[in-house]
Amino acid sequence: MSNPVQASNDLRQSARYVEIYTPPRINGNFEDKHIITVEQFAHDDLVKVMDVARTLRERVRKQDFRVNNLCAGRVMASLFFEASTRTDMSFQAAWGRLGGHVIIASNGVQFSSVYKGENLADTVRAVGCYADVIVLRHPEVGSSYEAAYYLDRLFDRTVSKTVLLSGGDGIGEHPTQGLLDLFTILDHKNKLDDLTITLVGDCGTVGRCILWPSWWRFTGHGGCGCALWPQRACVCRTM
Repeated sequence: MSNPVQASNDLRQSARYVEIYTPPRINGNFEDKHIITVEQFAHDDLVKVMDVARTLRERVRKQDFRVNNLCAGRVMASLFFEASTRTDMSFQAAWGRLGGHVIIASNGVQFSSVYKGENLADTVRAVGCYADVIVLRHPEVGSSYEAAYYLDRLFDRTVSKTVLLSGGDGIGEHPTQGLLDLFTILDHKNKLDDLTITLVGDCGTVGRCILWPSWWRFTGHGGCGCALWPQRACVCRTM
């Protein structure tokens, strides 16, 4: 069951990290941009993501092997500090289908460096020397902001930039899942306006961290009645 007091403390911690690092907005240019929050996306950016996702999916279905060269020679590091089978495997599958190579720690979430006392900043800077892209899943709110900050400091001393894709940071935000949910709704309904969305379960986490931010960024309006406790229904209505 969600704890409102803990949630409030976690959000204050997130605000502290946001003061350290504010990710740049996309504004039509995705090159070398970390993906940490849907606040980076304008409406047109989200439309572009949806269009490209549809195009790539159709090419994969038709076995268009040109897709296999899009990320050829690029390395993605999967840094999951907590287990999340679907998020982890979906990133690996997508990167592999685009022709990239994936590196993961042989002992999964039990990183030896962490058990030896290494902090997140040192870990991402080390891994950033091995990979072009890091997918980070971490239980602490704001961890993606911290990781992006230190990767940018690394870039100041190297010739290439390592990009961070957030796979979720506690109850902070899960931007890539939000984009996927948005794409799924669009795929099934062929529109995003004039729809009623019902979220069932822990709406305090799901509504705020996953679907609702991306929904609001795309539609620009809407309403949400949401309880913090599990087993309640959350209804989102776009006008």
